Amino acid sequence: MSGFEADWLTLREPADRRARNPILLEAAAAYALEKIGPIVDLGCGTGSTFRALDPLTANGRSWIFVDDDPRLLDRALEALPATANERVTLQRADLAQPTETLFAGAALVTASALFDLVSSAYIVELAQALRRENVGLYTALTVDGRVEWEKPHALDEIIVEAFARDQKTDKGFGEGLGGDAAAVLDDAFRAEGFSIRSSTSDWLLGADDAELQDAFHKGFAQTARARLDAEDLEEWLAFRASAAREGAMVRVGHRDCLAFPPG
Repeated sequence: MSGFEADWLTLREPADRRARNPILLEAAAAYALEKIGPIVDLGCGTGSTFRALDPLTANGRSWIFVDDDPRLLDRALEALPATANERVTLQRADLAQPTETLFAGAALVTASALFDLVSSAYIVELAQALRRENVGLYTALTVDGRVEWEKPHALDEIIVEAFARDQKTDKGFGEGLGGDAAAVLDDAFRAEGFSIRSSTSDWLLGADDAELQDAFHKGFAQTARARLDAEDLEEWLAFRASAAREGAMVRVGHRDCLAFPPG
């Protein structure tokens, strides 16, 4: 499974940072501080989870950044403050088939914007692996399928439906869960005896996020090309770009989850 473009991850990070549930983020940091071992960031991208969580651990924990894209690992390394270089280890691994040795001795496993891409079996196997290793999970920004535009357009519904169907296709992890991922995640970890804390972590995008809105809407439109004429899609994109710059808001539903192992 190849990684996302680094530019997209950089573009979305400010919105991600605002959206993360602060109570769960602080609870994840407190949990990690009680444990011995590194924080393992699964699908680290350019390191956004590290930048959100590490300051809450007094910048003192060791981390293992795991990704299958060497370009993203390079970008993550470049973005590290000099004081963190000795605390962070980069590990290239197949995210579609993470080995249990990745989690052995970890204080906490983290992941952001990952689990809506994976299959139900992937999450079940991860829950079982973390239960065997007695490791908690902090995951943020899992898409839950909700998209609400302040300024509606007649094509919104069909485009959202196309995007939802596309999310269910194989992204390298088996049949994708898309908007069902957060519920599957909660159920799978509860079945393994984990206690769960979860909350919404929605994007709220306005005029200051116009560039991110443009990229987000282009991704949506791409999934609808088989159902709508190119002219209609271009008109929708122009409408959305204009609305964004007028200050019209869009809410994109996400959820954060913190799972504590039994015992």
